[in-house]
Amino acid sequence: MTKDSFLPEGYEVPEAPSKYMRLVKGINKFRILSKPIVGNKYWVDTKEGRKPVRKRPDENIDLEEVDRDEQVKHFWAMPVWNYKIGAIQVLEITQRSVLKEIYNIARDSDWGSPLGYDIAITKTGDGMETRYSVSPKPLKPVDPKIKDQFDALKSFDINRLFDNGDPFGEDEKNDPTPTQTVITGNKDDATEINLEDVPF
Repeated sequence: MTKDSFLPEGYEVPEAPSKYMRLVKGINKFRILSKPIVGNKYWVDTKEGRKPVRKRPDENIDLEEVDRDEQVKHFWAMPVWNYKIGAIQVLEITQRSVLKEIYNIARDSDWGSPLGYDIAITKTGDGMETRYSVSPKPLKPVDPKIKDQFDALKSFDINRLFDNGDPFGEDEKNDPTPTQTVITGNKDDATEINLEDVPF
């Protein structure tokens, strides 16, 4: 018995699934499960290390606390079903090209609200050469099994991100009535993105 025969060839210990979906190279297919929160995000240095600060669109930003090497970025954040890992995660999008494409699709009368179909974002390139393309999939109701899993998250509240809290509620003890927007998957019933909150 050799030292390499204990585990299958190429085996790696799997990482625990993150609560947050990252756009990786290749195709990133997901289903948006409720309307997004929108706002502006930047990073600050604290005694505990760097941390993000998220502000609602109508909140003032203290430019003196913004890291000089960072920019204030507009963001959308929303719960999604990540098809690659088969789990509910939070997706935060700051890439303007992606936001604009989803914004335009949402305004298209043939598509409407992105709650009514899956979306695939394809990422290519590296660094300054990184490119994203957005493809809406055919209109269809959300899979009932996915909807059931989302409905089961009784304490989920995406607005906790504005206080650097956990949207899944695992670090919240005194919030017995969090808000949650549940979807039906039907185009006509889906909650619309408030297009007035989008700054482009």
